[in-house]
Amino acid sequence: MEKITLITLSYLKYPSFLQGSGGSFGIRINDVTQWGNTGSSFKWSRRWSKKIFSNTLVSYSNYFSNRDRSANISRTDDQGNKIDIRRGTLEDNDLKDYSLKTDIEYKLNKHNFIEFGYHITHNDIKYSYAQSDTSKLIDRATKGNIYALYAQDKISFFKNRLQLIPGVRMNYFDQTRKWYTEPRLNATLEVTDKIKLKGFGGQVLSVCKKSNTGRCITGQP
Repeated sequence: MEKITLITLSYLKYPSFLQGSGGSFGIRINDVTQWGNTGSSFKWSRRWSKKIFSNTLVSYSNYFSNRDRSANISRTDDQGNKIDIRRGTLEDNDLKDYSLKTDIEYKLNKHNFIEFGYHITHNDIKYSYAQSDTSKLIDRATKGNIYALYAQDKISFFKNRLQLIPGVRMNYFDQTRKWYTEPRLNATLEVTDKIKLKGFGGQVLSVCKKSNTGRCITGQP
């Protein structure tokens, strides 16, 4: 038996973008955007026999996006006291993703592979939106888990020129306490050595990945 262990660590952060201006009337305009993504993962692969191979992946990622689009206004009252007023929008978005998945491949023969496994994802989302440094309109903190099981059959025909992958994925989302079924079919036809035709059909579950002034951007778990 052959045992392979691979550790992958990654770090990625994008620079901030800052624009500002000030004038003689005591007004300073802020337009600051900070965003980035960090991630790390651990992968363990092993061939248990000539027919069975498995991959296990543990991963973590953190996406953040902070926006400050405001104006600082300074003025002096009748008694000579300086007063600072901040108006505009402040937006903070933070998403943490923790995942564990295992994929197992069983080789029936050289033209037929059965694949199955599980995928567990935990999301921790925090979002706030304010129109000044004292008036916060939205302040949300949401956590959710997705538990998934899948199975598919990779079959080849006509000397591997036609490949069909029928399968099904079952997802349980703890926020709704419901199971969601995702049947799917993948097909690849090699017409010539240079031309391939690919097709996909099925149902895909979408969940919230980013909050933007109360709206969600969806993506496949």
